[in-house]
Amino acid sequence: MVRTRNQQAIINWRGGAWTELDEACCYEMFFDLCRGRPEISDETTFNDVLIELARRLSHRLWKNFSPLKVKQKIHLLRCQFQSFVQFIEKPGVHFDRATCTLQIHPVYWEHVNVEDNIARYFRTNGFPMYKDCEHTFNTLHAAEIHFDGIPGYSRNLPLEIDSDDSDSEDEEMEDNPAVNAPDEIDMDDVDARSEVDSE
Repeated sequence: MVRTRNQQAIINWRGGAWTELDEACCYEMFFDLCRGRPEISDETTFNDVLIELARRLSHRLWKNFSPLKVKQKIHLLRCQFQSFVQFIEKPGVHFDRATCTLQIHPVYWEHVNVEDNIARYFRTNGFPMYKDCEHTFNTLHAAEIHFDGIPGYSRNLPLEIDSDDSDSEDEEMEDNPAVNAPDEIDMDDVDARSEVDSE
């Protein structure tokens, strides 16, 4: 199926493992669970809410949504909200908080040398969840999400959103090794050790 650049951007933004329906249900249930609950500023309570969200979402859509998958989705939502808040502070961008509509004035183009993918996404699609995110993350001060217990995760090395604008998907693994990746193994050395051990 041929997609427009914006359709592909929406799919990438959503994440490959989430359908449009999955995402819509997740956000609707998430905001319903958080609405009017100031106790979500407590880390334990907020993370319990996310576990409950995973259970309800799995039950509603008849799919398996692990707590980790849901936590990652909500973490990404928070990062996208924070990026949108930065975007609407740019010169020439007018955001009407009452209607959640964007207007881009000519001044914007005078200040933008090259528009990155995130800015292009916001300019084209806006951010429909702004009011709900503003209430949940800024008014209720939803706590940070626990990813403890996940191999390789450390609070000192937080999750990051890749803002690389390159279109290349054929990058070599050597160029982007995993965090704490093991050293390369010399198979000749392994074979030599095996022969010595067998003697």
